[in-house]
Amino acid sequence: MVPDSGLDSDHNRTLALVLALDQALEDVKTTRNYELQLQRVEQQCNVSLLLKSLFELKWAGLDSQLLLGGACPTVTSSLTPALPRLHMVQVSFLAPPPPLSSRRWSGHMVSTVPSDWWMNRAVVKLLQTLDWSRVGVVSQSSSPRISQSVSDLLLQLHQAQIQVLSSVRFSVNSCGDLRQLKERDVRIVIVQLETESELFCCVHRLRLGSQVQWVVLGDLSLDWTRSQCSTQTLLSAAEGSISVRAQGLRPDQGPGVSGRTAEEYERLYLQRLSSSGLKVAPLHGFVYDAVWLTALALDRVLDRAETRTHSGPDIELDPGPDPGLDSEVMAERLLQAVKATRFNGVTGAVWFRGGERMATLELTQLQGNSSVSVGEFNTSEDELKLSLHLLHFPGGAPPSDKTLVRTVIRHVTLELYVVMATASIFVMLLSVLCLRLRSGPREVLVSLGLVLCCVSVLVSGLDQVSVSDQTQTVLCTVQLWSLVLGHSVVFSGLFTEAWSLYSATYRLHKSPLQIPGHFLFWCLLVDVFVLSCWSLMEPLRRVETQQPSEGGAVVSGVCSCSHSELWITAVCGYKGPLLSGLSALALFSALVLAAYTSHDALLRFSLSSAFVLNGALTVLAATYGPKFFSDGSEAAEDDEEEKRTNRELKTRCLRLEMEIDRLRRELFHLESNYGRPHRSSQERPQEKPQERPQERPQERPQKRDEDPGLFHVERALFPSLSGRVPASGRVPASGRVLPILHHSYLPAVGGKKSSLSSALHVTFCLFCGVWRLPRVPRCLPRTRHRMLSLLRPLCSTLLSVPHHGPSLSLVSRVTMATLNQMHRAGKPKAPPPSLGATFGRPQLKAVVLKTIIRKPKKPNSANRKCARVRLSNGKEGVAFIPGEGHTLQEHNVVLLQGGKTQDLPGVRLTVVRGKYDCGHVVKKKN
Repeated sequence: MVPDSGLDSDHNRTLALVLALDQALEDVKTTRNYELQLQRVEQQCNVSLLLKSLFELKWAGLDSQLLLGGACPTVTSSLTPALPRLHMVQVSFLAPPPPLSSRRWSGHMVSTVPSDWWMNRAVVKLLQTLDWSRVGVVSQSSSPRISQSVSDLLLQLHQAQIQVLSSVRFSVNSCGDLRQLKERDVRIVIVQLETESELFCCVHRLRLGSQVQWVVLGDLSLDWTRSQCSTQTLLSAAEGSISVRAQGLRPDQGPGVSGRTAEEYERLYLQRLSSSGLKVAPLHGFVYDAVWLTALALDRVLDRAETRTHSGPDIELDPGPDPGLDSEVMAERLLQAVKATRFNGVTGAVWFRGGERMATLELTQLQGNSSVSVGEFNTSEDELKLSLHLLHFPGGAPPSDKTLVRTVIRHVTLELYVVMATASIFVMLLSVLCLRLRSGPREVLVSLGLVLCCVSVLVSGLDQVSVSDQTQTVLCTVQLWSLVLGHSVVFSGLFTEAWSLYSATYRLHKSPLQIPGHFLFWCLLVDVFVLSCWSLMEPLRRVETQQPSEGGAVVSGVCSCSHSELWITAVCGYKGPLLSGLSALALFSALVLAAYTSHDALLRFSLSSAFVLNGALTVLAATYGPKFFSDGSEAAEDDEEEKRTNRELKTRCLRLEMEIDRLRRELFHLESNYGRPHRSSQERPQEKPQERPQERPQERPQKRDEDPGLFHVERALFPSLSGRVPASGRVPASGRVLPILHHSYLPAVGGKKSSLSSALHVTFCLFCGVWRLPRVPRCLPRTRHRMLSLLRPLCSTLLSVPHHGPSLSLVSRVTMATLNQMHRAGKPKAPPPSLGATFGRPQLKAVVLKTIIRKPKKPNSANRKCARVRLSNGKEGVAFIPGEGHTLQEHNVVLLQGGKTQDLPGVRLTVVRGKYDCGHVVKKKN
């Protein structure tokens, strides 16, 4: 019985297992001198079909007691409990699911592959060894075997007191479900999937590879053909992941029960695969050992132990009747023989304990492009041996299973404190020195207030690094009092100064507000009352505040209390109206200053201009200062680029003049070699004069040779040829004769295509007089010179197009097909049809990069919902989302089809509703 679900991938894997089965049967026949005849049982993951095949074999007289092979989990879970009733023993080469690890349900089934229960046990041991207690689980929702294994894994994690933060059921179109891992801060994730390609492709899109440590159950499969990411991208996303798998072929070089080493068997198996064109099956070694286990068990039951040469020691079987008489007894003796058989297979030592295969599980880590063995788990001893020095992690040590909160206490640096202290002392000295200019009571108040404010700056820079905690409490109080009192003193001085100016202007009577000490007394009285209450009820202390940061949590110490906001409001609340009054007085002082300086126009102009220019210069310096320095370097680069361009243009002009000279010489040589020879008047035959109709003088066209204006045009356009023009000042007409163009020479009707440079040279000849030009009147010399000045840059522009073909003559460049050639060539072929927006496919799969809004053409006005997508072939475009309402967002997968939207220019793709992540249109209920 081989696992075959009817799919192409499972069928190819089954054929690869059959090749290993054939190799084992051939080795048994060669070594044991007898042949095992196998009858295949059809099941195709269907219990009914399996039972039908078994009863057909019994009806045909083939009453077998031993079933070799395995099936899908649904068939295995139904067949295993029925084996005792069928009097059969099953030797499987597939991993039994965890529910069958109980001997109650799997007493008649033996597998050469360790069960999934041991795989989960190895993962739990790994988590405990690396001290990981918070994990997440990602599994496949469409596999029954994986669902059973994940249920057992969750049970073992719960018993080991390991917290499972998130359990995600992954599918191909559910990349968004992995965001739960990031939202719940999961750093260790256990993965159990049939193929991990789509998972790590989603990990690369969500940028989770460097933040999460992945533990994979089974072989790590990164097949880029099953995902939309490249192999290098998958390897980068899976870097550092740890895989737990059953050990394949044993590493030692000793011969096994068949007399072959593991390498010899692998070489023979690969030869069979190369001839059939199949891929390597992961379980081919266990299939080989299962056949040998069956042969040795039958050998013991049928009393052929004397012919065995490579098996293990003899075993004692329970005595019983003749096995040919009772199938139930035969099945029991077969089961005892299978469980008691021990031998060296290609996968290592094959022996059983309680029906469970005792083997070694291998732990590997993906490092770069290769897997490195970092440990092993022995199922017989339930022990994990991990080589920590072989493990490679980004930080050098195993990552943490949660986000570490790193506390950083930020102090005032010594350099910053020295700078601020120096500036404060400078302001204090400057305030004292200014008293020498004018030492009135108001000036003394302002200077004293500034000194107190500077003292608060000196005190605030001292933190717990330089002083103790008790001293810090005193410094917080000193800082508060000096700052508040200094502000009040400065405010009192400025207010009394402004009020005195106001009173002097309006000639008011002397009031208490004009006395500096009177106003200062009331301000200090209120401040002292509030500060005293604050210091007695809730004194300031050093409090550490925590702010979030990218590298962790930053803690800084400030002077604060539990209700500091209310106390600050009380201190500054009464000064609000006073500050408003001071602002009004300051505005009035500016008006008074303008009035007092009105008698001196020079002084008024100087002061007002100084204030305006000072503000303008400040704004200009802040706005255009950085641009000025950057524009200077750009201007120098532009000048250098302009000089370089001028040199290139001059070089191109010289080359064009040389090309024109060469073309003129080629035309002259062509006409002299292939043109009709000129005859003199004496050599011409005497012809009869023919009567011509009388023409009117004004209708007779003037010959081109008789027009001197054309000669000036040619001399203006060909200065290098002026020395070779005949003395008559005319160029022979034969040098300007070209074939007559016909509309049939055009490429659109089958004519021969010419290059762009050839067409430009022909156009140049049209303008330069090689073909016939219109007559230039002699009476308009200014117009003639103006036309010459216009033709020269036009010809230079036409010839500035670079010519990438070989240097050919003008005649060879403009050669076109004749009518006979076009007739023989036939009708030109139609151009190939365009691929369209979907590149020749009816539909394409795409990933949403961004949802956008597009405005339609008039008269429509409603905005259209669109999305910028990346197609499966790597191209990007904009697709229209039909219908009302959608839930599409970044990284969602959609299905696209072609089709233009009439009112959206340039949008040629449409999203198919109801496919992948784009749901159907929800109908609104009335």
